[in-house]
Amino acid sequence: MSNNNIKYKLNIRDYSIFIIICTLIFSIISIIIHFLNSNLLWSVLGLSYFLSIQCYLKNANIVHRYLFYIFSNSFISKSILLINSFLLFYSSSYAIFYIIDLFDLSSNRTIYVPVNIILFLIFSSSIGLHLPHKLTRTK
Repeated sequence: MSNNNIKYKLNIRDYSIFIIICTLIFSIISIIIHFLNSNLLWSVLGLSYFLSIQCYLKNANIVHRYLFYIFSNSFISKSILLINSFLLFYSSSYAIFYIIDLFDLSSNRTIYVPVNIILFLIFSSSIGLHLPHKLTRTK
């Protein structure tokens, strides 16, 4: 018998949408800060932001397939997505630390625990945004 009736379900969201939106907002702030400081890192972060927006709006699997189509290597396309997740984490955490420094909250000791929790949430959601999802079998 043929198994043509087997369907696959894609688990699309492995992250919090609210955390991702906040991360993308902080990343935009970081890109603007780097641009205003005449730092060339803003262009790399801008390309990373574009790829992150594509992963958010479409899906990491679609972006992975597109990168695989360009590079013809699954390892390279997954590596680009992983590096992009770290760049998104860097840019959003840079903006958070810049805002903390701007409001002179770094001298306040009670802010360390919430900032570490926020950084952990941003880190985990940025990795969840960029990793291709597995297909699960449904009957």
